[in-house]
Amino acid sequence: MATPAATDASTGNGDRGAGTGEGGTAFGVWGAVLLIAAVGFYVAYQYVGPPPPRSITLATGSPQGAYHAFGTLYRETLATHGIELVLRPSAGSLENIALLRAGDADVAFVQGGTIPGSPVPPGSAELVGIAGLYHEPLWIFHRAELEFEQLNELAGRSIQVGGSGSGTRAVAIQILALNDVSADTATLHELPTDDAIERLLGGELDALFLVAGLDAAPVRRLLQHEGDELRLFEFGRELAYERILRSLDHVVLAEGQVDLGANVPDRPVDLLAPLATLVAGAELHPALVPLLIEAAEHAHASGGSFEDEGQYPSALGVDVPLATAARHYYSSGRSFLYRVLPFQLAAVLDRLKILLLPLITLLLPLFKLAPPLYRWR
Repeated sequence: MATPAATDASTGNGDRGAGTGEGGTAFGVWGAVLLIAAVGFYVAYQYVGPPPPRSITLATGSPQGAYHAFGTLYRETLATHGIELVLRPSAGSLENIALLRAGDADVAFVQGGTIPGSPVPPGSAELVGIAGLYHEPLWIFHRAELEFEQLNELAGRSIQVGGSGSGTRAVAIQILALNDVSADTATLHELPTDDAIERLLGGELDALFLVAGLDAAPVRRLLQHEGDELRLFEFGRELAYERILRSLDHVVLAEGQVDLGANVPDRPVDLLAPLATLVAGAELHPALVPLLIEAAEHAHASGGSFEDEGQYPSALGVDVPLATAARHYYSSGRSFLYRVLPFQLAAVLDRLKILLLPLITLLLPLFKLAPPLYRWR
């Protein structure tokens, strides 16, 4: 017959054993839950994309040109988000396209109409569009004593068509070819712009092609001589040019737009203008696309010599398919995370949001299942 002391001792040992068993059960159940959740997080993390780079390269153009000046403005905007924008000078649009395709630049200013005709080396990177930016007129100046109405009258003449690698040369060759003028029927030069202007003023060249904005220093210099020494060619048949070369738009230089006091020009002048665009390699991190469009908005949204306020940047006029992130931005604006949080923090959370998948599909059901399982054990 057991004594009360023995009974008490036996009961106490039993309680301690039950407590140990319950603790082991709880540890086993919740340990399994956490293990399954950890595996789910690990699998999901394999699909988390890389973070956006802290530095990207923008191919611009001549250090004295508009592309480089706008690149400086873009750099200031991106710096406020902790992104370094490295400006890479170049000979112009064709070289910029080559830099993108070779992976030597992440994004570039590209003159409309130059991508379809540019060479595509084997294995080169795909290109995507970010934005159309502003119009760059094609200026054709010729010696004033040479009066002509159509460009086919330039046959047999000495013509500056722009430097190798430039967008000017690309569009000049296209337009001259439409008018049966080529290297076989005329003397085509690829001189530096300042040298070409000197030769035109000195009578060594008959005509000069130049794609640039109205405020570009070479254009302003040429317009100072418009009238007595030089004449700005007025495009006729602009509708035909627009329909044949889809990258060109008809714009008008208004009478007196350059200088109201001196009434320069002394008449409205019909011009054709390609659209400056922002193009990137397909590997550009999508989180950077909205930042680039916002930089373009700061630089171009106020309008220009041939654009209305708010007309650009735009999804229209880009020669390559728009980047997916650009399409989303134009249709919906910035995502919620990037609107309410600093860029770097938003970029981290945006990458990690895929980890919500195991949280929803694993953790919630497991946490609901764990208490009944624990009670059953």
